Amino acid sequence: MRNADYIINTVIIANRTYARLVIGVTVAAAIAVFLYSLLIPPTYKATSQIIIAGLKADSSIIKDYDSLERFVNNQYRIITGEKILNDVMQKLHLGISKRFIVSDPLALIRKMIRVRYVRHTNIIEIDVYSDNPVLATQISTLLVEEYSRAVRGNNFAVSQQAFTWLNETSSFNKKIKLYERVLYRETKHNDPVRVEAEIKALADTQHQLLNQQGDATFKIRNLENQMAYIDSIIAQHDFNELGVVFKSDDELYYLKRRKSELENQLYEERTSAPQSDRIAGIEEEIKNIENDMLKRAETELATKRTDLAFLKKQLEALDNAISKNTAERARLTKIKARQEILIRQKEMYQALYNKAIDSFKTGAIGIIDIRGITTPAVDSIPDIASPNIPLNTLCGLVIGFMLAQVFIYLRMRTQE
Repeated sequence: MRNADYIINTVIIANRTYARLVIGVTVAAAIAVFLYSLLIPPTYKATSQIIIAGLKADSSIIKDYDSLERFVNNQYRIITGEKILNDVMQKLHLGISKRFIVSDPLALIRKMIRVRYVRHTNIIEIDVYSDNPVLATQISTLLVEEYSRAVRGNNFAVSQQAFTWLNETSSFNKKIKLYERVLYRETKHNDPVRVEAEIKALADTQHQLLNQQGDATFKIRNLENQMAYIDSIIAQHDFNELGVVFKSDDELYYLKRRKSELENQLYEERTSAPQSDRIAGIEEEIKNIENDMLKRAETELATKRTDLAFLKKQLEALDNAISKNTAERARLTKIKARQEILIRQKEMYQALYNKAIDSFKTGAIGIIDIRGITTPAVDSIPDIASPNIPLNTLCGLVIGFMLAQVFIYLRMRTQE
C-alpha cells in the first residue's frame, strides 16, 4: 500500500515539475490527430429503413434471439444477392465506373452494405458506406426498392405454393376421414383382438386335425393291408398262417390246436393201421375244423371291414373339418389383412397431411409483410460515418498524455 502511494505521489510531482512538457505533448498530439481527421476523405453513411409486420418477439417470424438472427441474416443474403446487386449496378451504370471495374464488383458493393435490426421495433435498416454521398444515397434507395420488389415476387410464389399445400391438406383430410369411417365399420363387426384370437385358435385346431388325419390314414392303410393278407390266406386255405394271424383269438387258437392233434392221430392211424375205419372219421373232423376256422376268419374279416368303413367315415369327417377350418382361417386372415391395409393407408395419409400442414406453415412464415420503406432524401447529405473528429481528438489527447508520461520517465532516468 505504501509503495502504491509512493508511486502515485512520484507521478504527481513529476507531472507538476514537467507540466509544460505534459501540456505541450498532449496538445500537439491532439492537434495532429485533429488535422489528420480533417485531411482524410470522409466516409458517408446512407440509411434506408424497411418496416416488416410481425418482426417482434413471440411473433410468427421471431420465436427467439436465434430466430431473429437467422431472419436478419437471410434478409442480408437476399439484399446482397447477385440478382439485386446486378439490378442496382445496371440502373446506376456502375459497370462503366472506374471504381467498379474490378474482377468482382459485386464483392466490392457487398463490403459497402450493412444490414441490422433496430431493437424492439419492426424496422430493419440498410446502411451503405461510401466516400461519395450521392452514390451511397442512390445505392441505399435502390437496394430497398429492389428488395421490396423481390419480396413481393417471392410472396406471390409462396402464396401460390401455400394454396396448393392447403388444397392438399383438405384432400388428405378427406381421405383420412374416409378411412377412419371404413376402419370403424370394419373393426365394429370384426374386432381385431377377437379376429387374432380366433385365427390362433383355428391354427391350433388345424394342427390337431392334421394329426388326427394322419393317424386315421395310417390305421386305414394298416387295416387294408391286413385285410388283403387275410383274404389271400383264406383263398389259399393256409390254416397255419391263419393261426398265426389270429393268435390272439381264443376260438381260432383252440381250433388250430385241435386240428394239430387230429392230424397227429391221423398220421399215427395211417402208420399203424392204414385200413382202419377211424381214418375217414378223423379226416372228416379235420375238414369240419378247417371249415370252422374259415368261417371264424371270415367273421373277423367282416369285423375289420366294419372298422375300415368307420375309419373311412371318420377320415372323411376330418377332411371336411380341415376344409372348413382352412376356409375360416382364410376368411379371418383376409379380414385381418384388410384391417392392416386400412390402418397403413390411414397412417400414410395422416403422414402426408402432417407434411402438407408443416409445408403450409413454413410457407406462411416465408411470406414477408412489408408495411413501409424509408429512403434518404435525394438532395440530402448523408451522415458522416467516419472520421469522428471529436472522438479522434479525444483519442489524440489521451495518446499525447501517455507519450508525455513516457518522456517524463526517460527524462528522469537520464538525470539519474
